[in-house]
Amino acid sequence: MKRKIHILYLFVFLIAGLTSCEMKDDLFGKKPSREDLPKEVGVLDLKLDPQKEITITGNGETKATDESLDVNDFSVKILDENGEVVEEYASYADIDEVLLATGKYQVVATKGELKDAAYDTPYYEGKDTCTITSQEVSSLVTPCVLSNKKISVAYTDDFRDRFKDDYEIVMTNGNGVLTLKSDEEKKPFFKTTDQLDFTLHATTRSGLETQYFCDLYTDPTVKEYNNIVVWLDVAEPDDPVEPDDPDNPDVPVDPEDPTETPDSLKRPVIKVDIQLVEREYTITIPSDFVAGDDGGSGGSGDGGGGTTPAKPVIKGSGFDLDSPITLTDANASTLKVVIDMTLPTGVKAMTVNISSDNSDFTGAVTDIGNPFDMLNLNSQQSALLAPVKSGQKTVKFDVSSFMSLLKNFEGTHKFRIYLEDLNGTSNTKTLTIIAK
Repeated sequence: MKRKIHILYLFVFLIAGLTSCEMKDDLFGKKPSREDLPKEVGVLDLKLDPQKEITITGNGETKATDESLDVNDFSVKILDENGEVVEEYASYADIDEVLLATGKYQVVATKGELKDAAYDTPYYEGKDTCTITSQEVSSLVTPCVLSNKKISVAYTDDFRDRFKDDYEIVMTNGNGVLTLKSDEEKKPFFKTTDQLDFTLHATTRSGLETQYFCDLYTDPTVKEYNNIVVWLDVAEPDDPVEPDDPDNPDVPVDPEDPTETPDSLKRPVIKVDIQLVEREYTITIPSDFVAGDDGGSGGSGDGGGGTTPAKPVIKGSGFDLDSPITLTDANASTLKVVIDMTLPTGVKAMTVNISSDNSDFTGAVTDIGNPFDMLNLNSQQSALLAPVKSGQKTVKFDVSSFMSLLKNFEGTHKFRIYLEDLNGTSNTKTLTIIAK
């Protein structure tokens, strides 16, 4: 019986020894898992630490969340010192043992898609570096955190008392525009850019249509954080004003009457408070006070840069608008030329003036009518381009269908786009196409 037990133990030790030897062979390069691996290799022991951000409730309160991030929902790329991807995994679950040549590497783990602007689309990312040394195991724990701007908007009771329930906020980062209505709970997410602002459209209880503009980057600290709460309040709240009653409407103030205008007939100054919420702490940005206007011009207040309207955005879709596009017979039928425009307050005017050093093309454009008033196209122009409506907040100017025609007119052609928003703020860009 003892002999059988000894044989059994010997068998177990032999199996363990063989397994250990095979692991050592793999580690030390005697039996690399891939033939293209050099002999000088090491092992990367990678762990991800997904960190879910603090949840912001509907009334703006912060609380720890019961939600967690599944580590296996993250994809992983490992890049060498030249930025080349040497290993890639669709899911962290696919990672077993990572054998790498000695050297320095960057690990990038991501969950979600990083979009310019979209609702309910958080993007998580973790980046870390490591050094792989010969015949050693290098351990790395990479935190993965929210990496796009999540905006939560909260309203005080005083704000709700002074304004009707039809208010909306138009937000932009310069690349995209999102609109959040008063009764919507969806969260806007923005890719981090050099711009982040919003325009609030609201109507007071006494019926005054009011507009407020606020630059969230007035304090540059905001740009460094991603979980952002915007509190909207009234600077000096008064007694709630009841909505207009058709049988007993508010009486307009007589301009000849020297008495002071009642607060109920004034556009209130709003107070904008920003909180930057981290897992362990919250940073509160000093209040910005913004005066309202009727939408005809940008507001002004004590908030400094927070009240300067941003220019309308004009940018090429997938190409640099400041660089000429070369048009040839080879690409004319497939070339996509689309210009994206965003205006948080909406379009007031848009014109396209076409010029060319080709006299034949210039003559053809003149016959159609030049410049193009995009809000009032004539019958010939409207057969070629989609008209733009006043107040439209996003515009796509698509001239892709022109390319096959334009290739027949050799020369340099310029499309000068003028765009003006309802604030009276304008921007101009020129699309240049060189037909060969």
